[in-house]
Amino acid sequence: MNSTSFNFSKIFDCQASQIDIFSTTCLPLLDDLIKNKKSGLIFAYGLTNAGKTHTIIGNPTNPGILPLALKTIYEKIENEIKSKNLETNPELFCNYIEIYNEEIFDFLANDGKANKCKKKVHIKERDKIFYVHSKHKILIYINIHYIDVTNKQIKSIDDFNEALNLGIMKKTHAATQLNNYSSRSHTIFKLILRWQGCKSNTFSDSEDPNEAEYEESTLSIVDLAGSERAYRAETSGKELQQACKINTSLYVLGKCMEIMKYNSLYVNKKIVPFRESKLTMLFQEYFQGDQNIIMITNINPSREDFEETLRVLSYSCIAKEIRPIKSKIITTNNIR
Repeated sequence: MNSTSFNFSKIFDCQASQIDIFSTTCLPLLDDLIKNKKSGLIFAYGLTNAGKTHTIIGNPTNPGILPLALKTIYEKIENEIKSKNLETNPELFCNYIEIYNEEIFDFLANDGKANKCKKKVHIKERDKIFYVHSKHKILIYINIHYIDVTNKQIKSIDDFNEALNLGIMKKTHAATQLNNYSSRSHTIFKLILRWQGCKSNTFSDSEDPNEAEYEESTLSIVDLAGSERAYRAETSGKELQQACKINTSLYVLGKCMEIMKYNSLYVNKKIVPFRESKLTMLFQEYFQGDQNIIMITNINPSREDFEETLRVLSYSCIAKEIRPIKSKIITTNNIR
């Protein structure tokens, strides 16, 4: 029998706790977010019923990465303020969305609590964003942003919990043969630190960099819906349509990672198809420049899912070999 090996940065066994996983994966990103104003992305990837939602959300007695991050970031900012290690005190905001059937919905909009009342959100690609790279140089990259999404200001742990619970309550689920509470959408919780009084180094064509009033650093924590085969999940009708959308977006994510790996190895570059799904469009800004990206692969040890598990491992181990997309640098005499 032929054996296959995969190389990962860290492997957690079945004895690893939620705290162990959080401390290894997310905690360094929080430190960078606060101290260095460096944005980051962390997401869980794998088959349905592999434990992704447990890793990200957990439960009240055994919280996952997201609630632990909410609690920790608030405490870290309080400690940094008390010790006067921060030049300016950041304001905390968050938004919470789901991607369901290739449409984006706002969990935090004040439009009722039922799933059918969720507000639809659109995204837009800004034409150009500039970063003052050095004297007389600017860096051009793509920026995707939500239109009319609810950005909730966070002033206490209770505010965090309220936002998190709204998302848990509104998230789209369905029962399948593999999982009685299967996620039928991708969810993205974005933490936003806004540094008032700091001139932003990011601006658009129509903005003057000298007039920027603040800068932001963000951390997106993503619970991806699991890939599944219809014959194993025994889905049909609406659930089958949901699974097809999920599998397509995950396929596009895998394709983007494969092409980014290819581009890091060869001179003749290929176009990375970020625009083929909403998920990869929103991930695009993190794959540019010097951002922190952590991918957690959840494994289902079921024998029946062996072939799908191999596919998941093949895709996810590519992530370790991806280099950030190099943005275009141009020289100009108009920046002072």
